[in-house]
Amino acid sequence: MVDNQGNQQKQLLKTRNKQPEYNKDVINEDSFYKLLAYNGMLQKKRTENKEATMDDPTMAAGFESFDSMYQQTLLEDAKKPQREIDPEVFRPKMQMISDQSMDKKEITYMNQAARREEYLEEHTRYKENKLEQQERIELFYLLE
Repeated sequence: MVDNQGNQQKQLLKTRNKQPEYNKDVINEDSFYKLLAYNGMLQKKRTENKEATMDDPTMAAGFESFDSMYQQTLLEDAKKPQREIDPEVFRPKMQMISDQSMDKKEITYMNQAARREEYLEEHTRYKENKLEQQERIELFYLLE
C-alpha cells in the first residue's frame, strides 16, 4: 500500500514528454536549423563578451529584444509550410534603355588613352560652362 502511494507520487512529479506531439506539428525543419545556428551564435557572442552582456539593459530588465523575438519567429515558422519558390523572380528582366537623358551614355570598355580623351573633352565643356555662367553673373550685376 505504501509502495503504491510512493509510485503514484513519483508519477505525479514527473512531467509527460510532449516532444513527440510537438514534432508532429513541425512542417518546416529548416527554421529549426536556423534557430540552432542563431542560438549557437548568440551563446558564443555572449560568452566571449560577458561584461557587455551583463551591462545590456534589455537583458537585465528582461525586455523583449530582437534576439528573443527572432527566436520566437523561427519557432512559429517551423509550424508553417515553406514558401514556394517562384522561378519567375530569378529570370533576367529586360532593361529599359532610355535616350531621354544626354548624361547617360552606353557603357563600353575604353582603354586608358580613350578614357583620358573623354575626360579632357568633359573637362573643357565644364570650363566653358563655368566661364559662361561667370559672364552671365557679371552681366547681371552690371545691368542692375
